[in-house]
Amino acid sequence: MKFSRAADQVVFEDYMLALEQHEARVAALDEQLAAVAAQDPYREPVAHLRCFRGIDTVTALSLAAELHDVRRFPTAPALMAYLGLVPSEHSSGEHRRRGGITKTGNRHVRRLLIETAWHYRHKPAVGVRLAKRRRGQPPPGDRPG
Repeated sequence: MKFSRAADQVVFEDYMLALEQHEARVAALDEQLAAVAAQDPYREPVAHLRCFRGIDTVTALSLAAELHDVRRFPTAPALMAYLGLVPSEHSSGEHRRRGGITKTGNRHVRRLLIETAWHYRHKPAVGVRLAKRRRGQPPPGDRPG
């Protein structure tokens, strides 16, 4: 873009430089995270998590790092309670009032799972990228956790 006033042009070019530097930093960080995800102990859980729609390397690595091993939770409701994804309840006597989710626990993992769930609101389909990520992984019933 070209601006008629020199000051506008200088500010615009400075903003563009800042944006390009930010994009380069994000790309470098993504590469470093991909390298970490390819090493033990993250390689296997990240590979399994990437088989889900809405989960790629950064999200899978974040979930694996935050939750460590989901098998430490005896049941799925125990994991959901840990993440604050269970309904709240305000009861007294015979009156039972249920509210929204409690939002206690790990906020970051809860946000990642909610964003991932948004990918499941559409008709289920396996696209080219997801099929490529699933290649070489065990069937869903054979995955640990």
